[in-house]
Amino acid sequence: STEDPLIFREMNSYAQKQTIAKMATSYVADGMTLFLDSSTTAFAFAQTLQKFNNVKVITNGLKTALLLSDYPNIKVFCTGGTLKDNYKSLIG
Repeated sequence: STEDPLIFREMNSYAQKQTIAKMATSYVADGMTLFLDSSTTAFAFAQTLQKFNNVKVITNGLKTALLLSDYPNIKVFCTGGTLKDNYKSLIG
C-alpha cells in the first residue's frame, strides 16, 4: 500500500474531515449499529458519537476503538486480523 501513515493523514484536510463528520452525525440515531473503517475521517466522525445512546460500532481502527471505549453509551466491536503498525488498523 502507498497510503501515508496515520500520523500524517490526521493533519491533512482537518477542516474538511470535521465538516464531513458533522454532516454524517445527522444520519445517526440512538440504537443504531455503525461500521467504521480505520480512516482519519471515520475517527473524526467517531468523536461526534458520544451524545448517542445504545450505539454499536464495528471497526478495524484501533484508534477509533480506543476513543469509543471511553463512551459508556457505545459498545465497540473490533474486527480480527493482522495489525498494520503505521496505520493502527487490523486487516485480513
